[in-house]
Amino acid sequence: PSQDQIAYALGKKKPTVSEHLQKLEEKRYIQRDGRRAMKVLRGPDGAPIELLQDPFRLVPGSQLAEEIELPPSSSEKINFYRVERKAQDCTNLYIQNSDFPGIPVPIPIEGIAKVLGLSVEELSINKGVYGQLLNKERKILVNTMLPTTRRRFTVAHEIGHEVLHTNTSGSFCYVRAIGWEEQEAEYFAARILMPTGSVWDEYRKLSKQGHGEVIAQMADRFDVSREAMRICLKSLRLLN
Repeated sequence: PSQDQIAYALGKKKPTVSEHLQKLEEKRYIQRDGRRAMKVLRGPDGAPIELLQDPFRLVPGSQLAEEIELPPSSSEKINFYRVERKAQDCTNLYIQNSDFPGIPVPIPIEGIAKVLGLSVEELSINKGVYGQLLNKERKILVNTMLPTTRRRFTVAHEIGHEVLHTNTSGSFCYVRAIGWEEQEAEYFAARILMPTGSVWDEYRKLSKQGHGEVIAQMADRFDVSREAMRICLKSLRLLN
C-alpha cells in the first residue's frame, strides 16, 4: 500500500506514517525498495519472520545440508528467537568484560568461550567428528584437521550446547548431526558468528556489488565459510 493508503486505514496523518516506516526500517523490521515496495523482516517480537519458519533453508547438496540431517518434526521443538537471544547474551557478556564499545567483527569466539569459563583445545579427533564439549572439564575439543572457518563454527556450536542444553554432560558433534539439539546449536553458531545487525551493516556497504563478490568479502570479514555466509544472507532475505 502507499503511505496515503496506510494513513487512511489507520486514521493517521501521512507524516506520522512516514516517520513510523523510517523507524521500522532503521530497526530492521522492514526493508524498503523505493516508495512502496517493502519486505517484512521481523515479527512483533523481533524474531526474523523467515527464520521462524525455516531457519537455514538448507539447499540439497550444500555443505551444511550434508552435515545436518533433521527429522521433519524437529523444528517444532525449537524457539529460534530464544536461541538468537542466547547468542546475543553471550556476545554482550563478552563486551561487558572487554574494552569494545560494540560487537567486534570477526566475532572473537574463543574469547567468548573464555568468558563463559570454557577452554578450547585442538586435537586430532576421529575423522567423522568435528568437536566435543566436555562440560564437567569446562573444555571444548576441536578437530585440528578442520579448516579455520569450520573450527570457529565448531567452537560456536559447542558453546551453543553449553548455554542451551545445560544437561549435556558430554557432546560429540559428528559430520552428520541428527536431532533438534544439534539444529539449535548450529543455528546458535550462525547467529553468534554472524549477528544480524552486523551482517546488515556490512551488506549495505557492499550491496551494489555482484552477489558472488558480496558473499566472498563478507565471509572474509566475519571469518566464516562462504557457504555459511550465503545461507545467512538468504535467510535474512538479502539474497534471492
